[in-house]
Amino acid sequence: CYCHLGRVDLGFCLLGKLLKLGIPFDAVIFNTLINGLIQNDQLDKAVKLLDKVVKQGVQPTIFTYGAMLKGLCKVGDNAGALCLLRKMQSGLCKPDIVIYTTIIDSLCKDKLLPQALKLLSEMKSKGSLPDVITYTSLMRGLCGLGRWEEAKVLLSEMLENNIAPNVETYNVLIDMYCKEGWRTILEFMVSRGEHPDIITYSALLDGYC
Repeated sequence: CYCHLGRVDLGFCLLGKLLKLGIPFDAVIFNTLINGLIQNDQLDKAVKLLDKVVKQGVQPTIFTYGAMLKGLCKVGDNAGALCLLRKMQSGLCKPDIVIYTTIIDSLCKDKLLPQALKLLSEMKSKGSLPDVITYTSLMRGLCGLGRWEEAKVLLSEMLENNIAPNVETYNVLIDMYCKEGWRTILEFMVSRGEHPDIITYSALLDGYC
């Protein structure tokens, strides 16, 4: 409760009292403190806490790692995020599609497409198949660098794997194809039951103008 109210300091005080009473320090308490630190922009303390409790034998959960990765990616620390991913891969808590996609999205936003595409290949080799969010992040990154043909390849791969585009995917595609002079993607989008939003229409207006 203290952590949710932004009083992480009181959360740690309460933890100290619990430990004195002999109440064990488990992953639930740990996750709450980690989230509290990250939400209060104290990522450095969260990293130190993670290292400390792991040494004490507490096993982080997928939610712990997910929160840490979101915090690292939020501040653009992609190197730190990749380092944490390697720790997960060598530990008991293996990364899932959400973990991989979080890092891929961050790499794409920072225009680090070679690393993002390499991570895509890596996750596939480990049995984690990309989802619509993964593909959309990569296509947005590729389109942002004008790499239209590679984005089209990913779109074809996604459709071949029976992964349906969502409205965000269509927005990326419409923006790409409008700049290339093709606007029929909107008709395809509507035919599949997706409804255009303000971003969709903005992309179309840019294309027509």
